[in-house]
Amino acid sequence: MQRNTFDVINGGLFEEPVHGSCIEHVLTGKKRKTFEGDTETIATCPNLVFSSPQPHTFRPMKKIPSATVQRLKKLARAAAKKSHSPYSGFPVGAAILAGSGKTYTGANVENASYGLCNCAERTAIFTAVAGGEREVRCVVVYTPTKTASSPCGACRQVINEFGPQARVISICDSDDLLDTTLDILLPRAFGPKNLG
Repeated sequence: MQRNTFDVINGGLFEEPVHGSCIEHVLTGKKRKTFEGDTETIATCPNLVFSSPQPHTFRPMKKIPSATVQRLKKLARAAAKKSHSPYSGFPVGAAILAGSGKTYTGANVENASYGLCNCAERTAIFTAVAGGEREVRCVVVYTPTKTASSPCGACRQVINEFGPQARVISICDSDDLLDTTLDILLPRAFGPKNLG
């Protein structure tokens, strides 16, 4: 069985055929190691484990300039300062790069009725959609933690709606970094294509 793996370093997404059956992957450092011995280069994704029961196919992704990524990181950090998080005390900021090339930001917005809270990533995406955008190319999320935190399940599903192969970068108060793509964080996701 042929599977496609990829390299997301510098925002590129490239197909590379690899042979193997159902393989569980452990992403550590800059290598992705399969239990069958194959190794491919990948962006830093420490301690992320997932299972691939079916072959995946990835399309080439337009490269995102490093200057743009750095700007998104700054915007995400700044957005966290606008967070309304009086209950958790956990301000989160996000910045996205839309298909048009414009950037949008968002912060988490909490509510006394806890179930009505909204995450920073979704706030940014909803703002972009309200502005007429229909594609998300990159999401950067900042959390005030020592280790990078990936988007929650609800945010992953919303990102999938507008950017099933979007680059997702998580930053924090240290040098720890998660730099991956949405289809790794949410493999075989349910989306518009499943509705026929």
